[in-house]
Parts: sequence; C-alpha cells; structure tokens
Amino acid sequence: MRAGLNPGQLGGLLGLLFLASCGRGDNSTEPAIPSLAGVVAERLANLTAADTEAPVPTTERMELTQELLQTRVHGGEFRDLAFKDLATLGKAAVLPLAQWARDGSLDNALRQAAVELLGVLAQEPSGAAASERLLDLTTTATEPWLRAHAAWRLGTSHSDHVLPRLVLRLNYESDPEAFLWVASSLARGGCLAGLGGLMDLASRGDERATRAQAEITWIEEQLADSAAKLLQRWSSSEASALPLAAPSEAQLSEIWSLVQDLSGDTFALRPVDDARYILSHLGPWCARELAAALWDTDPYVRLHVAQVLERMGPRARETEMALVVALTEVQVAPAVAEALGSVGSPRSLKPLLAASQADQPHELRVAAVRGLGDLGLPGALDTIQELFRELKDPSQEHLQDLRLASAKALVQLGSGDEASTWLLQQMEHGPGNSDAEQAIGLWLTKGTAGGRLGFEAALRHWQAQSDPPGSIPSAERARSRRTARGQQLSQVLDSLIAP
Repeated sequence: MRAGLNPGQLGGLLGLLFLASCGRGDNSTEPAIPSLAGVVAERLANLTAADTEAPVPTTERMELTQELLQTRVHGGEFRDLAFKDLATLGKAAVLPLAQWARDGSLDNALRQAAVELLGVLAQEPSGAAASERLLDLTTTATEPWLRAHAAWRLGTSHSDHVLPRLVLRLNYESDPEAFLWVASSLARGGCLAGLGGLMDLASRGDERATRAQAEITWIEEQLADSAAKLLQRWSSSEASALPLAAPSEAQLSEIWSLVQDLSGDTFALRPVDDARYILSHLGPWCARELAAALWDTDPYVRLHVAQVLERMGPRARETEMALVVALTEVQVAPAVAEALGSVGSPRSLKPLLAASQADQPHELRVAAVRGLGDLGLPGALDTIQELFRELKDPSQEHLQDLRLASAKALVQLGSGDEASTWLLQQMEHGPGNSDAEQAIGLWLTKGTAGGRLGFEAALRHWQAQSDPPGSIPSAERARSRRTARGQQLSQVLDSLIAP
C-alpha cells in the first residue's frame, strides 16, 4: 500500500493546492473534493455497446455465400450482383464470409472477395457485426496480406466501436503493409496515433511509400494542415482543436470496458498493459472521459488512469485541474503528480511545488520533483537546486532517490552541470544507476543541442556504447556499458563543466 497523507498533511496540501490553482490568498472556500464512487460501473451501465452478434451459419448459408464469392470473382458482367444479394442476406452473411476469408484451402482471390464483401456490410448502419469480424481478421489472421486487406476495409466502416482495439495493432503489427492500413483506418476514424508511422513509410522510396503518401495526402486535405504540423498538434495541447470525429456511444462503451480492465480484478498483466497502451493513444476526448475515473472506488483504476494521462502528455491538458484536485487522493497522489508534470501548463507549477515540500510523504515528494522536471518551467529551478544541495548532507543519504529525482530535474531545467559529477558517481556505483545513466545522456544531448564546447564529441562516444535497437541487454551487458561510458566521460567531465 502506498504511503498516505495524515489529516494535517491533507489539509495543508489542500490549502496550498487551492491557493496555487486560484492564484490568490483570500479566504475563499476551498474546492470540494469528490467522494470515491463506482464511476466505471455507472458509466458502463449507462452506455450501449455495439451490437456485434451474428447468426450462426447453416450449411445452406455457407454454400450460398461461397457462390456469391464465386460470382464476385468470376461472374463477369454479373459480378456486381453479389453486392445486391449480399445486402439481402445482411447479418446472416457475416460469419460465413469471415470463415471463408480464413479458409486457406480457397483461392486467395475468393478469400479477398470475402473480406471485400464484409467491408460492404460494414458500411451499413447495422454493420457493427461485420466490422467486428474485420477487426478479428486484422488482429489474428496469420497471413500479412489478409491482415492488411481487412485493416484497409475498416477504413470505410460505419461503426467506430472497433477503433480502440485497432489502436493496439500499432504496438503489435510487424508487417509494414498491414501497419500502413491500420494507421490509415485509424486516421479515418479520428485517431492520428499512426500518423508518424505513415510518414516513416512514405519516406522509404518504394511502392509502399507511394500508397502511404496517398493516405497522408488524404489526411492533410481532410484536416487542412501538413502532416508534420498535424503530428505536432496531435502531440500537444492543440490536439483538442483538431477537427476529428467524435466517438459514438458504442466507442465510449469500449473505452469504459478498457478502463474496467485496469481494475484490481484483472490479475493478468497483459490486459492492463494493452488497455493503458490503447487509452493513452486516443484523442483528447478520451482524456476528458478518463478524468472522472480518478475518483473510482478501485485504487488500481485510479492509479492506472493517472498513468494513462501521464502518457498522453499535453494531449490530456484539459484534465489538468482535475489532476490538481486528485493530488489530495492519498493512494494515487504520486502517480497524479507525475501526470501533472507530463500534461500540465504553468498552472501546474505551484501545486507541484506544494507537493514537493518537506512535510509531504516521501513518495509524493519524489514524484512531484519528477513532475517539476518534466514540466520544465524555470520557476521550479530555485526549489530544485536548494533541494539537491540540502540532500548532499550525509544525514540525508536515505533520501537518495529524492536527490536523484532532483538531479534529473536540474538537467531538464538546463542546470545539469551542478549535478553531473554526482550523477556520474551514481551511474557507476549507486543503486539508481540506470536512472542516472539516462539523466547523463539527456545532459549530453541538451549540451550538444546548445552548441556547448566538447559536448558533441562526448555524446558520440556515449552513443557508441548503446545497445542494438530492439535488444534487451543482460544485467552484465548493462554494467559493462555503464562502466565504459563512465570511463570515457570521466576523462572529459572537468572540461565539459569548466566555466
């Protein structure tokens, strides 16, 4: 269980947060703190999920749909009649088509036609069942071409309830062609989480690049901005101003089902990780929905929702004041503090400074200092410097995680020289060696970007010791890397920080 605030600390922090948020010191009434409630259960009870049920196919229906596929592929002037007959079948054709699409004994042209016809059904207002089977093909089909074709057809689906689960393919899809159409269909549904990947594919100069560029051009025309600017806006507080499609009630139901997966009743780690990934890659509207769950009765929901908002960053800016209030929720205050640093504006500075004070629980102080570093505002520098210097005292050795957080924050605030020697010692010998290594890497990167003498060469030597992309280094490899980096940096450190 996380350390909590005692009543005196809670009252003191609440007062400080109130003064920070309203910006004045009068006797106005403190903001009301919401009570914990069954937020997730209530939202799910009031939302209607998509109707994805479809009739179990009979032998006759299987044969009829196969005949339609044959007509679609080989019917010549009659091939378009398959669409008309399919419309008559409606939902009764969904499961047979899905089965034929998966049947590896069929000619691929017939299987592709099955996906195409599912796409036709998915365009109908009642096409949620067809969209569901297209999503199933996109996520589980073994052949990359089949996943790609199904993902493409989802781009014209009438039902948006599949969009959150489609987001997860950005994390798991390994085939570039399939990834292209996942990213494209997401954009057509109002989610730009795959735009960066589309831009990367468009830069490769092959046939796939031409298709990726065509999708990017469509997105640019629809949203009236360049892809580069759209990607920047999607990653910032400007995301709220993008003219993206609003979610349907069915999609909201999907969202709250994912939030339910974050509860303490979910014992497997994979569903929790998947839910956090999906939710953190959706638009600002999702952040607004999630803010209410910061007061759900389940502490795991509150914790994971705070982590999701942190990952969303400035795209979740509209939840900032909800997070300020949630700093008083004792079980998740540290996660909330870190979220504030990631999503916040200058309004988050005073609440985070208040949470970093010495009378607050240690874990909250560490998180608040991390949040101040992520926030990156000069107004935090004096407090962070004072804290780093205070913790130099040997009597404060038990607070080294707090000092490490303050050292990294100094780097983020552009004053990392003061902490560089201590960070190097920590990287080589301290318990926080991994975090210290990351902080030093950031210090060298910032120095190089600022054109500081000697930093570019030091950064090149540092990066030469990096692990291969995608690899997971062993503990021995990590120690060897840190040792090599430490030896190289020690030789030039004095010259780097010299006046």
